[in-house]
Amino acid sequence: MGYGHDIYKLALLTMRQREDLVSELKIMPGHKAKLAGFFTVIDELYPRQMVVDQVKAYAPSSYNQKKNRLQSANKVRSHLGP
Repeated sequence: MGYGHDIYKLALLTMRQREDLVSELKIMPGHKAKLAGFFTVIDELYPRQMVVDQVKAYAPSSYNQKKNRLQSANKVRSHLGP
């Protein structure tokens, strides 16, 4: 999965993605509760919205560059016609 030391990335998982992760790991029933507790700690340390906001704050230029490239490409296509 590649989380390494970037445990905050687990905060970005939706509930469905967390359930899929647990099923992929084939966790024993008793350990599911422990993993649920682990996700509770993750949620307390790294509230999802805070992580999303920080990711956006640190990567706005790359997002804007991609957006601008797409807009430029669409303008070129519209000038070229069908």
